[in-house]
Amino acid sequence: DFSAQTGGSDYGSELDFVASWSITKNYSVLAKFALFEVDSNSPLTTNPDPNKRQSDISKFWLQLSANF
Repeated sequence: DFSAQTGGSDYGSELDFVASWSITKNYSVLAKFALFEVDSNSPLTTNPDPNKRQSDISKFWLQLSANF
């Protein structure tokens, strides 16, 4: 949950997932997913400048690691 330290504005909430798998002794895969949902009354959505308005964001990362 993201909110302002002063003023009481709520910005939204985020949900994160992480999973890791070992493929072999030396290789592994890491997957991450993040979902940020903007609060409908957030200053991020009501900014008068349309270029600075924020909407919901989802991101996905996939990482391959080698350990020798």
